Amino acid sequence: MAISVRALLKKLDLTPIDLSKLDETRGRYFKNAFLTKAKKADLSGCVFYRCIVVGAGFDQPNSVFIDCIKRETLSALSIKDVCEFGKTALCSFEKMNLSGADLQGANLQHANLQNANLQGANLESAKLQGARLYCANLEGANLLFAYLQGADLYDAKLQSANLHGANLQDATLRGAYLYDANLQCANLQRANLQSANLNSADLQGANLQGANLCNAHVRGIRGLDSAIFSKTIVSESVESVLPKDVASDAVYIIKQGADLQDVDLRGSKLEYANLQNANLQDANLQEVYLYQANLQGANLEGADLQRAYLNSAKLQGAKLQGANLQGASLHHAALRGAYLNDANLYEAGLICANLRDANLQSANLQGAKLQGAILYGVDLLYANLKGANLQGANLKGANLKYATLQDANLDGAFYNNITTGLTEEQKVVMIKTSKEDSNNYDV
Repeated sequence: MAISVRALLKKLDLTPIDLSKLDETRGRYFKNAFLTKAKKADLSGCVFYRCIVVGAGFDQPNSVFIDCIKRETLSALSIKDVCEFGKTALCSFEKMNLSGADLQGANLQHANLQNANLQGANLESAKLQGARLYCANLEGANLLFAYLQGADLYDAKLQSANLHGANLQDATLRGAYLYDANLQCANLQRANLQSANLNSADLQGANLQGANLCNAHVRGIRGLDSAIFSKTIVSESVESVLPKDVASDAVYIIKQGADLQDVDLRGSKLEYANLQNANLQDANLQEVYLYQANLQGANLEGADLQRAYLNSAKLQGAKLQGANLQGASLHHAALRGAYLNDANLYEAGLICANLRDANLQSANLQGAKLQGAILYGVDLLYANLKGANLQGANLKGANLKYATLQDANLDGAFYNNITTGLTEEQKVVMIKTSKEDSNNYDV
């Protein structure tokens, strides 16, 4: 049963202000206010910005209304009126029951609709850019031509929803349930559809440029023969249902041993991806999201990984010679035996990363964050560690010969008799230990 206007007002804790009981109302500025009973109030010169005004008496000399909802009576207010005002007043619609509500054309940009029940709601042409619809129930909802750019629809229920012509550019639909959904002519550019259920969905004429369909469920999917593919990211299971006439360079297949040399995957969401032994030489991976991805033995020589997110990624034995990792986040990453010689790690985050036995010759680690990192046996010959933070790092057996350590923070770092390249002054602020391999430091 659809919620009533009065019930929704109560849920959102929106109580009208009785203007007849206010002192000194003349010339006041009202913002995001719910106002009634204006007949006895002096509102001359007042400014009303994004308010709900109910009743007569508001139109007084020099009063100004900007983006206001004006209604004669409380009963004339609609669910759409209250939702639009609630969004403006920063109200949360989390877990709200809005099933069957008529919200056609409603402006709900950046609204919090997490876990909301919008089953069967009319959201045709609604403005939902950046809206939080995490786990929302939109089963059977009408989202014809809705604006959903950048919206978060993670795990949302969209079974049999009408998304014809909807703009879902850059939207997150990871794990969304889109069974039998109408996505004809939808704009899904750069949308994240990882692990989404697209069984029996209709994607006729949909724009899938740069979309991520890795591990999506695609049994009985329709309309792919007229969908637009370009730099579309797919897994092997999705590849098997692609039309035969889709050009091989129109899709990037994410799989173990994939050949992705020179590809442009900027900003892609590839968390947990298995790219073990893949060829990503000279690939553009700027700002790519590779949380816990498996890149063991991958060839990333010369790749551009600026500001990439590689926390907890597996990069053991990976070839990263000459790669650009400036500003990249590699906290807790496993880099044992990786080849990072001549790599640019300027201001990269490597807190608690395991770099045991890695090759970092001539690498640029200026300003890098290496607190607690495992650098046991690392070759840092000629490496630039100027201003790097190595607090608590394990440098036992590391080769620091000719390395630049100017202004580096070595407080509490560990070294032993086979650590080379340290001055006596640097050793003073470090902790010498004779314990050999008291921990394995394996990841």
